[in-house]
Parts: sequence; C-alpha cells; structure tokens
Amino acid sequence: MHAAALVLPAGAALADGAPSATATPADCGGVELAFTNPTDWAWTFDYRVDGEEPSAPVEPELDGLTIEEGPLAGQPFGPLYQTVDVPAGGSETVPVEFEDGSGGHTVEYRLVRGPEQHMFLDWQSVTVSACEAEEEPPGDGDDGQDGEQPGGGDGGGDGDFQDLDCSDFATQEEAQAVLEQDASDPHDLDRDGDGVACETLPGGGTGDGDGDGDSDGDGDDKPTPADGGQDDGDTDAAGGSLPVTGAALGGLVTAAAVAVGGGGAAMYFSRRRKAAAGSDE
Repeated sequence: MHAAALVLPAGAALADGAPSATATPADCGGVELAFTNPTDWAWTFDYRVDGEEPSAPVEPELDGLTIEEGPLAGQPFGPLYQTVDVPAGGSETVPVEFEDGSGGHTVEYRLVRGPEQHMFLDWQSVTVSACEAEEEPPGDGDDGQDGEQPGGGDGGGDGDFQDLDCSDFATQEEAQAVLEQDASDPHDLDRDGDGVACETLPGGGTGDGDGDGDSDGDGDDKPTPADGGQDDGDTDAAGGSLPVTGAALGGLVTAAAVAVGGGGAAMYFSRRRKAAAGSDE
C-alpha cells in the first residue's frame, strides 16, 4: 500500500531528526495518519477532510502575523482545523474513516505549529475511496404473504411475527389452515403433534360431524323427518305427550279434512230425507 509522507526538506533536519507525518490509505473506507516527533520539543500537526471549515480561529498572539522563514515564509499563520499535539520524542496515530457508499474523499495534513518555523510543512493530500455500501438481503424476513391471517394475525408480509392462539380462531378449519402454512407450528396450535390444530374448536360446517343430528351441540333438537318422526320411546317429562313432527302434523290435517268432508255429506243426506218426508205428508 502506498503511503504519503510529510518530512522535513533536505538540509533542514536537526541532529536528532525531524518531525514527519505519514498517510496510509486502507483498501477502502479510510486512511491512517501517523505523526512522529523525534525532536526534543512538542509540535502540533494539523489535518482536514474534504476542505472542511476551520475548527478554531488563529490564536490571538499569532493573529495578523506571518511566518518568517522556511518553505512557508510570508504566509499568515491562519486558523487550525483538527490539531494533533505530539510531545517530544512521541508519536500519534489518527484513523480517519468514511461511511460506506459515500464515494471519494480528500484528506490533507501539515505541520504549522512548533518552535522552529523553518521546519513547518505545507499541506499534503491523499485521496481515499469509501467502501461500497452493502445491499440489504431481499425480503429480510418477508415470507411474501400479505394480508391478515384468520383471527386477525398478520400474514407475515412485513416480516413481523405475531403469535396466535386457538382463541384467535372462530373454527377449527381456520386454525388448520394456519397450521398447514407452516408445518413447524410456530404458534403451537397442534400441541399433541397429530397434525390437527385446535381440536376443541367447532367445525366450520353446518353440523358438528357426530351424526346425532344436533346442529348446535346442546342436545335439544327435535326429531326430524329423517328420523322417521320417532324418538326413543320416552314421553316428554313435562306433559307426557310426544313431540309433533312434520309428518304427523300432515296426517292430522288430512284426517281433519276427511272428517269435515264426511260430516258435511251426512248433513246433506239428512236434509234430503227430511225434505222427502215433508212432501209425502
């Protein structure tokens, strides 16, 4: 990896060495700035990123003054950006990192404060590319279903799991449909593991499937014509009479009609006889 170095110009180094700075870019995403001070005095390095604004104005004691010697002679001291103080005989390392997908960046660094102006160094720069942004995995917990499950549960289109209980369903068929969507049974609808969800719930059909003709399960339904109009031979506990079925009622109506017709015919012949007897007299 190529490293950009900031060193004292030839001929200006002291016997114990000169301050230096090195910028080492990573493959992507950042750069590492290393500041070294082998001298017997403290020095202040400075750096900035993408031409940022100064963080502090020039020191009051240096305001309006210019550098008198060295490569920066004639330039004003100017404000500072992000300073790094390095003590005598010490070193400092500063990582500069960038957000993924943020593109290219420019990092500049210099040496502009210290006891010897002839050792000051102007801005050096290095260009750094941010890493590519990682793409979010498609779906991210979305099972591709939209809408609500029976009982008000979400079908999972938004990736949020909503636990369901048997009490959330109106019929066993609704609970069974949810169980069949995921055989792992995350809602624990099939606790005995026999493949049937919420066995205590009523069925979704018109009957309860037990063949006794009781549609609501309370056992008080009356016999129907399909039962032949008969019950089990026990009389009604309240009045001792059998329940009237549809077939029996039809028979009673027919018998009544025949009786009325027969009575009418009898009255007709009785009047004829009376009329005939009157005419003979």
